[in-house]
Amino acid sequence: MDTNPDISLIIDKLTPYQISQALDISLDDATALIAGKLKLEELDENTSRLLIDLNDKLGS
Repeated sequence: MDTNPDISLIIDKLTPYQISQALDISLDDATALIAGKLKLEELDENTSRLLIDLNDKLGS
C-alpha cells in the first residue's frame, strides 16, 4: 500500500458524515481525518484501502 497517498479529493468533496457512512467509521474519526488529527496509517487496512479507492473514484 502507498505509504502517503493523496486523499485530498475525499476530504474536499465529502462531509464528515458522508465519509463516516462510506467508510463505516465514527463521525468523530471522520472529523479527525479531515482535520488531519487522524492519519491514514492509523486506520485499519480495509478502511484505508476503501478510503483510497473512494478517493480515486472521486477523481475519475
